Amino acid sequence: MKQIMKAQLYQLRKNRILWLIFFVICMMQITGPSGEMCYYEEMMAGSKYIADFGYTILHFAVIFVLLLTAEICGGDFMDKTKHYELMGGYTRKKIYFSRFWLSFLLSVLFMIVISMIAVITAVVLGGWGDELSPGWCLVRLALVIFPMFRLICEFVFLSYVVKNAYVVMGAGTFVFFAGMVGNNLIPEKARFFSGLGTLYELTDFHPWSTFTLVGEKMITLYDATMNASQIAGVIGSSMVFGLFFLWLGYRVFLKDDIN
Repeated sequence: MKQIMKAQLYQLRKNRILWLIFFVICMMQITGPSGEMCYYEEMMAGSKYIADFGYTILHFAVIFVLLLTAEICGGDFMDKTKHYELMGGYTRKKIYFSRFWLSFLLSVLFMIVISMIAVITAVVLGGWGDELSPGWCLVRLALVIFPMFRLICEFVFLSYVVKNAYVVMGAGTFVFFAGMVGNNLIPEKARFFSGLGTLYELTDFHPWSTFTLVGEKMITLYDATMNASQIAGVIGSSMVFGLFFLWLGYRVFLKDDIN
């Protein structure tokens, strides 16, 4: 598995388009907080920016995770690399799961980097503020790993069904943006049935006290706490659906003649 993962890392380092997209996403995460502050013509605290634009912060990370997973799992179908790996003695299990683990580890890493760029930029410009509890924000960020795991498994499954990285990127991006629009239409209790809905749940902060006087200004306080049933729903639904699609993708690959 290590040799396959090393080969994939070498190919990723040479993919200039992927890293150009990563650079553009990072720049958008940097300019996002400053742009919002210019639009409202006032300084916005970092916690306020997270409360208002948390899902937007994460959706850029999800886009890059989609592109990354599609390239790792679907790119080698087009140049017959998987066929040569089978001829070289690698089992389908090693070929499949080495790509999955590389996709998952890199995706979590880049998800943290992309998200934290926006958060750090907002905090540097406007301070943290009093709108959100930093402790519960960290808890929610840690929980994001679970729906991200589910989405990666779904992207892996799609890659092995379609067997074309570019089609997966295009179809996945369309479904992603459609899901962004549909999240507002999904009842709150049903969000756990959707990977994007679960992400939306983790970034949906409910205001519980408006026009609170802090110092010399009025602010809105947001409730970032989560109860045990919400946390269990995030973890349970993500693991069940994620493992199902991971297994389903593996079954598809086992029966694939890779022509």
